[in-house]
Amino acid sequence: MNPKSLLFLFCSAVFARADTAVVVSAGYSMPVQIPVAPGQIITFFVSGIGQSLTQNVVAAAGALPASLAGISATLQQAGRSVTAPLLEVGPVSTCSPFPPQPCGTFAAITVQMPFELIEEVPGSFSVPLPAMLSIAENGSPVAVVQLMPNVDNIHVIKACDLLLAPLTLRSAGRCNPSVTHADGSVVSASNPAKGGETLVLYAFGLGRTVTAVATGEPSQAPASASFPHALDFAFRANALPTQPKPLAPDSSASTPASVFAGLSPGSIGLYQVNFVVPPVPAGLPPCDNPNTYYSVQSNLTVSIGGVTSFDGAGICVDTGAATINLESDR
Repeated sequence: MNPKSLLFLFCSAVFARADTAVVVSAGYSMPVQIPVAPGQIITFFVSGIGQSLTQNVVAAAGALPASLAGISATLQQAGRSVTAPLLEVGPVSTCSPFPPQPCGTFAAITVQMPFELIEEVPGSFSVPLPAMLSIAENGSPVAVVQLMPNVDNIHVIKACDLLLAPLTLRSAGRCNPSVTHADGSVVSASNPAKGGETLVLYAFGLGRTVTAVATGEPSQAPASASFPHALDFAFRANALPTQPKPLAPDSSASTPASVFAGLSPGSIGLYQVNFVVPPVPAGLPPCDNPNTYYSVQSNLTVSIGGVTSFDGAGICVDTGAATINLESDR
């Protein structure tokens, strides 16, 4: 997974007022601009606004609104200002379950990055255009954050994600990825996938599509992503995502491509990746109880790679029909 894509999940706070001190990052390197892709659903955590928020405010079905609870966001790039429509706003505590007092609160603001965002295509020798996101409350700008436009910024949706409320795509388990069978049921230890089966993985941030889709509007039909996406399959217990090898320009590429990768019909900013599970090798350990720690939580990790990012999903496959030897399959 692109390390920079973790930034928006954990520390994408922006400065709301000059007299408010906000810790935005920690670690061993300089904070970077927030990576974003056209059409991406992303949550910004903002200090100093939304003081009246007591619960989440979620956009109604249909096209996304330009503001929620008096909060709005605008993309500024190349002399243009484009509305970034909102899915949800709500309060998020910055404290542990047993905090000292007093304790702070962020406003979590989930927006769709406009498809009008101009990204830098690697290898094109183009000069990246600076981009900013301006956040306003009751019409008054209160915060600005710098963005890093990317072709893609892939994030596989997981059950523990903060921004799942408007998407109703929760998975079984603690933080399991949203991967389903063809009938829509979630892949899990009790409902594993089978070799040769076609599954559907849900994600954000695959970037623009071949067929143009309006920002904030549901996709009326499957819209394929503009760039191909490579896959990697790791049949190992609890394997981490890995960067798939880029797809070769010809059909003889050893790295497989997804059956389909693009916007999910009827949804806003939600991408689906359809792929076929390879034959399951013999000797692969089965998944254990999903509520048991330090056990086999997944025995196949499917990684998806774009032009500038990658992420993956650890899932469970049925080992009962495995017929291929692990060593001979390498």
